[in-house]
Amino acid sequence: MRRYVLVLCTVLCIHLVFYVDKPGNLSCLTNFASRISCIWYKGSYSGNGPFFVTREENGHRSKDIVKCHLVSSQDAKSFSCNLSYLDPFDDDDYKIEVRGPSSEILATIQSFLPHCNIKLDPPSDLSYNFTGTAYNITWRGNSISVIDIHYEVKLKREASRQESVKKEIYDKYVEILVSEFDEGSNYIQIRGIAEDQEDFKSLWSEWSPELKIGILQSPFLKQNNFF
Repeated sequence: MRRYVLVLCTVLCIHLVFYVDKPGNLSCLTNFASRISCIWYKGSYSGNGPFFVTREENGHRSKDIVKCHLVSSQDAKSFSCNLSYLDPFDDDDYKIEVRGPSSEILATIQSFLPHCNIKLDPPSDLSYNFTGTAYNITWRGNSISVIDIHYEVKLKREASRQESVKKEIYDKYVEILVSEFDEGSNYIQIRGIAEDQEDFKSLWSEWSPELKIGILQSPFLKQNNFF
Protein backbone atom coordinates (compact mmCIF):
# COMPACT_ATOMS: atom_id res chain seq x y z
CA MET A 1 0.00 0.00 0.00
CA ARG A 2 2.77 2.45 0.89
CA ARG A 3 4.53 1.72 -2.41
CA TYR A 4 1.25 2.44 -4.25
CA VAL A 5 0.90 5.78 -2.43
CA LEU A 6 4.50 6.71 -3.32
CA VAL A 7 3.96 5.97 -7.02
CA LEU A 8 0.67 7.87 -7.06
CA CYS A 9 2.27 10.84 -5.29
CA THR A 10 5.05 10.95 -7.87
CA VAL A 11 2.62 10.82 -10.80
CA LEU A 12 0.47 13.60 -9.36
CA CYS A 13 3.45 15.88 -8.68
CA ILE A 14 4.83 15.37 -12.20
CA HIS A 15 1.39 16.27 -13.56
CA LEU A 16 1.29 19.47 -11.51
CA VAL A 17 4.79 20.61 -12.42
CA PHE A 18 4.60 20.09 -16.17
CA TYR A 19 0.92 20.57 -17.03
CA VAL A 20 -0.27 23.33 -14.71
CA ASP A 21 -0.88 25.82 -17.57
CA LYS A 22 -2.48 23.43 -20.04
CA PRO A 23 -5.76 24.94 -21.38
CA GLY A 24 -8.75 23.46 -19.59
CA ASN A 25 -6.56 22.01 -16.85
CA LEU A 26 -7.32 22.08 -13.12
CA SER A 27 -4.43 21.93 -10.63
CA CYS A 28 -4.51 22.15 -6.84
CA LEU A 29 -1.89 22.36 -4.11
CA THR A 30 -2.16 22.62 -0.33
CA ASN A 31 -0.06 24.72 2.05
CA PHE A 32 -0.55 21.81 4.47
CA ALA A 33 -2.00 24.15 7.08
CA SER A 34 -5.30 25.81 6.24
CA ARG A 35 -6.19 25.72 2.54
CA ILE A 36 -6.10 23.99 -0.83
CA SER A 37 -5.34 26.49 -3.62
CA CYS A 38 -6.72 25.64 -7.06
CA ILE A 39 -6.19 27.17 -10.48
CA TRP A 40 -8.25 26.38 -13.57
CA TYR A 41 -7.34 27.36 -17.14
CA LYS A 42 -10.52 28.06 -19.08
CA GLY A 43 -9.15 26.93 -22.42
CA SER A 44 -11.72 26.76 -25.22
CA TYR A 45 -14.75 26.86 -22.92
CA SER A 46 -16.82 29.83 -24.10
CA GLY A 47 -19.44 30.09 -21.37
CA ASN A 48 -19.56 32.77 -18.69
CA GLY A 49 -19.44 32.21 -14.95
CA PRO A 50 -19.86 32.12 -12.13
CA PHE A 51 -17.51 29.15 -11.75
CA PHE A 52 -16.92 27.17 -8.57
CA VAL A 53 -14.46 24.58 -7.30
CA THR A 54 -15.92 21.82 -5.14
CA ARG A 55 -14.09 19.38 -2.89
CA GLU A 56 -15.69 16.14 -1.80
CA GLU A 57 -14.13 13.27 0.11
CA ASN A 58 -14.31 10.16 -2.05
CA GLY A 59 -16.71 7.62 -0.64
CA HIS A 60 -18.69 10.16 1.44
CA ARG A 61 -22.08 11.71 0.87
CA SER A 62 -22.59 15.05 -0.89
CA LYS A 63 -23.28 16.91 2.38
CA ASP A 64 -19.51 16.92 2.93
CA ILE A 65 -18.89 19.11 -0.15
CA VAL A 66 -16.81 22.27 0.35
CA LYS A 67 -16.68 24.90 -2.39
CA CYS A 68 -15.13 28.23 -3.32
CA HIS A 69 -15.90 30.81 -6.01
CA LEU A 70 -13.30 31.04 -8.78
CA VAL A 71 -11.93 34.53 -9.41
CA SER A 72 -10.67 35.49 -12.86
CA SER A 73 -7.12 36.61 -13.62
CA GLN A 74 -6.66 39.92 -15.44
CA ASP A 75 -6.41 38.23 -18.83
CA ALA A 76 -9.44 36.03 -18.01
CA LYS A 77 -7.50 32.93 -19.10
CA SER A 78 -7.25 31.41 -15.64
CA PHE A 79 -9.36 31.34 -12.49
CA SER A 80 -8.32 30.59 -8.93
CA CYS A 81 -9.69 30.20 -5.41
CA ASN A 82 -8.87 28.65 -2.02
CA LEU A 83 -10.75 25.79 -0.40
CA SER A 84 -10.69 25.64 3.38
CA TYR A 85 -8.69 22.70 4.67
CA LEU A 86 -8.48 22.25 8.43
CA ASP A 87 -7.10 18.72 8.78
CA PRO A 88 -3.77 18.62 6.92
CA PHE A 89 -2.55 15.38 8.47
CA ASP A 90 -5.32 13.14 7.19
CA ASP A 91 -4.89 10.40 4.58
CA ASP A 92 -8.19 11.16 2.86
CA ASP A 93 -8.66 11.02 -0.87
CA TYR A 94 -10.66 13.89 -2.39
CA LYS A 95 -12.43 14.54 -5.67
CA ILE A 96 -12.09 18.16 -6.81
CA GLU A 97 -14.21 19.58 -9.63
CA VAL A 98 -14.79 22.83 -11.47
CA ARG A 99 -18.49 23.51 -12.01
CA GLY A 100 -20.19 26.06 -14.22
CA PRO A 101 -23.28 28.22 -13.59
CA SER A 102 -25.63 25.28 -14.22
CA SER A 103 -23.53 22.92 -12.06
CA GLU A 104 -22.07 21.29 -15.17
CA ILE A 105 -18.69 19.68 -14.55
CA LEU A 106 -15.88 21.42 -16.52
CA ALA A 107 -12.78 19.79 -15.02
CA THR A 108 -12.04 17.09 -12.46
CA ILE A 109 -9.21 15.80 -10.30
CA GLN A 110 -10.59 12.38 -9.52
CA SER A 111 -8.12 11.55 -6.74
CA PHE A 112 -6.43 14.39 -4.83
CA LEU A 113 -4.13 13.34 -1.97
CA PRO A 114 -3.16 16.44 0.08
CA HIS A 115 0.13 15.01 1.37
CA CYS A 116 1.23 14.35 -2.23
CA ASN A 117 0.52 17.93 -3.37
CA ILE A 118 2.24 20.29 -0.94
CA LYS A 119 3.44 23.80 -1.65
CA LEU A 120 4.26 25.70 1.52
CA ASP A 121 3.61 29.39 2.07
CA PRO A 122 6.72 31.50 1.48
CA PRO A 123 8.76 32.37 4.59
CA SER A 124 7.86 35.71 6.18
CA ASP A 125 9.03 38.26 8.73
CA LEU A 126 12.67 38.19 7.68
CA SER A 127 14.93 40.11 10.04
CA TYR A 128 18.63 40.37 10.85
CA ASN A 129 20.98 41.07 13.70
CA PHE A 130 24.50 42.39 13.05
CA THR A 131 27.28 40.91 15.19
CA GLY A 132 30.21 42.95 13.86
CA THR A 133 31.53 40.33 11.44
CA ALA A 134 28.30 38.64 10.31
CA TYR A 135 24.57 39.07 9.85
CA ASN A 136 22.29 36.59 11.60
CA ILE A 137 19.16 36.18 9.45
CA THR A 138 15.95 34.77 10.97
CA TRP A 139 12.46 34.20 9.55
CA ARG A 140 9.07 32.62 10.14
CA GLY A 141 8.10 29.49 8.24
CA ASN A 142 5.68 26.58 8.29
CA SER A 143 5.86 24.28 11.28
CA ILE A 144 4.83 20.73 10.39
CA SER A 145 5.59 18.16 13.04
CA VAL A 146 5.39 15.11 10.79
CA ILE A 147 7.86 16.21 8.09
CA ASP A 148 11.13 18.09 7.81
CA ILE A 149 11.33 21.43 6.02
CA HIS A 150 14.50 22.79 4.49
CA TYR A 151 15.23 26.21 3.07
CA GLU A 152 17.29 27.95 0.44
CA VAL A 153 18.69 31.43 1.06
CA LYS A 154 19.41 33.68 -1.90
CA LEU A 155 21.73 36.68 -1.64
CA LYS A 156 21.53 39.30 -4.40
CA ARG A 157 24.24 41.94 -4.57
CA GLU A 158 23.19 45.17 -6.25
CA ALA A 159 26.65 46.57 -7.03
CA SER A 160 28.09 43.49 -8.75
CA ARG A 161 24.69 42.09 -9.85
CA GLN A 162 25.75 38.68 -8.57
CA GLU A 163 23.53 36.11 -6.86
CA SER A 164 24.44 33.25 -4.53
CA VAL A 165 22.23 30.52 -3.09
CA LYS A 166 22.85 28.48 0.03
CA LYS A 167 20.93 25.20 0.16
CA GLU A 168 19.96 22.57 2.72
CA ILE A 169 19.22 24.84 5.70
CA TYR A 170 17.05 23.07 8.27
CA ASP A 171 16.75 25.86 10.84
CA LYS A 172 14.93 29.18 10.51
CA TYR A 173 18.27 30.87 10.95
CA VAL A 174 21.45 31.41 8.96
CA GLU A 175 24.65 33.37 9.53
CA ILE A 176 26.14 35.26 6.58
CA LEU A 177 29.57 36.81 6.95
CA VAL A 178 30.05 40.45 6.05
CA SER A 179 32.60 39.26 3.50
CA GLU A 180 29.75 37.81 1.41
CA PHE A 181 28.15 41.20 0.81
CA ASP A 182 28.93 44.01 -1.59
CA GLU A 183 29.28 47.52 -0.31
CA GLY A 184 25.90 49.19 -0.77
CA SER A 185 22.52 47.45 -1.08
CA ASN A 186 22.13 43.67 -0.76
CA TYR A 187 18.94 41.62 -0.71
CA ILE A 188 18.04 38.35 1.00
CA GLN A 189 15.20 36.03 -0.06
CA ILE A 190 14.23 32.61 1.31
CA ARG A 191 12.05 29.75 0.11
CA GLY A 192 11.12 26.43 1.69
CA ILE A 193 10.12 22.90 0.74
CA ALA A 194 8.77 19.91 2.64
CA GLU A 195 11.38 17.19 2.36
CA ASP A 196 10.22 14.33 0.14
CA GLN A 197 9.44 11.19 2.09
CA GLU A 198 7.69 7.99 1.14
CA ASP A 199 4.20 9.45 1.62
CA PHE A 200 4.92 13.18 1.14
CA LYS A 201 5.67 15.12 -2.04
CA SER A 202 6.24 18.88 -2.20
CA LEU A 203 7.08 21.71 -4.56
CA TRP A 204 9.19 24.72 -3.57
CA SER A 205 7.35 27.66 -2.04
CA GLU A 206 7.53 31.03 -3.70
CA TRP A 207 10.46 33.22 -2.66
CA SER A 208 9.87 35.42 0.37
CA PRO A 209 9.71 39.21 0.13
CA GLU A 210 13.18 40.74 -0.02
CA LEU A 211 15.08 41.77 3.08
CA LYS A 212 17.34 44.71 2.26
CA ILE A 213 20.70 45.00 4.03
CA GLY A 214 22.82 48.08 3.44
CA ILE A 215 26.57 47.58 3.86
CA LEU A 216 29.03 50.38 4.52
CA GLN A 217 32.72 50.02 3.76
CA SER A 218 34.15 47.27 5.95
CA PRO A 219 37.57 45.61 6.28
CA PHE A 220 35.75 42.24 6.25
CA LEU A 221 34.28 42.65 2.75
CA LYS A 222 35.18 39.93 0.21
CA GLN A 223 37.61 37.93 2.31
CA ASN A 224 35.65 34.68 2.56
CA ASN A 225 33.16 32.67 0.58
CA PHE A 226 30.16 31.53 2.60
CA PHE A 227 27.98 30.31 -0.26
